[in-house]
Amino acid sequence: MNSNNRAAWQIALLQADGIVKTVIGEIGYRGKDLSEMLGRLLPEVLDEETKFNLKLANQVCHQIVEKQYSLDRSEAQKYLFIYKEGLEKLGIKIS
Repeated sequence: MNSNNRAAWQIALLQADGIVKTVIGEIGYRGKDLSEMLGRLLPEVLDEETKFNLKLANQVCHQIVEKQYSLDRSEAQKYLFIYKEGLEKLGIKIS
């Protein structure tokens, strides 16, 4: 996020999406995509608001990959915060 390059922000977001998907898979929740995996998470594992936010961030990632959407810096920061919050709620400390 320190870069002035929009592509770098988008890559960071895609990497965060991949990390969340990996962590959820590692704790035993499988699915064809992150949205399906999040749908299988029990409320004790991750609250509904966080799951909703992560699904929204994941949709943005799909739009980036399909070149249907381009983020500005504030949007990228917002979605990266969503991924960070999700990971922390899953027990992964982010510094």
